[in-house]
Amino acid sequence: MKINIVTDSGADFTPAELKELAITMLPLKVSFEDGDYLDGVNLFPAEFYKKLKASPKLPKTSQICPFEFEKVFEEIKKKGEQAIVVTLSSSLSGCFQSACIAAENYEGIIRVVDSKTVSLGEQIVIKHAIGLIDEGRSLDDIADTLTEDIKRLKTVAMLDTLTNLKKGGRISATKCIAGNLLSLKPLVEVIDGAVEFLGAARGRKKGFAKLNEAVENSGPVDTSLPRAVASSDTDGTVLKEYLAASTDTFGEDIINYFSVMIGPAIGTHVGPDAVAAAFFAKK
Repeated sequence: MKINIVTDSGADFTPAELKELAITMLPLKVSFEDGDYLDGVNLFPAEFYKKLKASPKLPKTSQICPFEFEKVFEEIKKKGEQAIVVTLSSSLSGCFQSACIAAENYEGIIRVVDSKTVSLGEQIVIKHAIGLIDEGRSLDDIADTLTEDIKRLKTVAMLDTLTNLKKGGRISATKCIAGNLLSLKPLVEVIDGAVEFLGAARGRKKGFAKLNEAVENSGPVDTSLPRAVASSDTDGTVLKEYLAASTDTFGEDIINYFSVMIGPAIGTHVGPDAVAAAFFAKK
């Protein structure tokens, strides 16, 4: 029986990747003062970051409602198929809850997995799921394996500022003040689904070094599973600078890291010019 992959736009796949990997994506809504947009449908990173920098107010993001998930699940049921649903961290979004509510009427054909992370982290969970499907694993086996392996998932990032996370309610005002003091570059990690402040560095170069220190302290990397790097700069300059400063950390394995552009749903909270890495640590 065919097993489909369903996710939200927080995973930051491009339209071409969604088509190539046969992933069904449900978009989150991003609301600016001039109107509402659908992440990955009529709002893409280049336009989004331009609007974000020009907007006096932080845009609002809205979760996907259960009905939207249920419509997808019903089509899967009609085809006699199954699906693994991977969502944004339940600590940061209501998408997981919405998917679980919708899945109550589709027992046996739908399994919902909380990625406990965002963007590039969520994306490598999905690519791990695709690998398990290709191995011929059962629906329950895939869901259980993902849930267990997510415990080893590491997602770390260097932001240009904590202001967007604070405005969006994803981090406390106290942590924001500490991180933004003296124009320091804040380091964060998604731990058990929540954003935690790791520290800060003065300037981008020192920030890269501290980010690599966080990567190395979280390893060693399980090279048998997907891994990724990402940025929220539309021309890729910051990511290139980071990778050039990280040869000792990633070594030749860097060619096996997927490159992800952080999109509107997550970019709203991390802001422009962030860089990140995500991987599974070895058991």
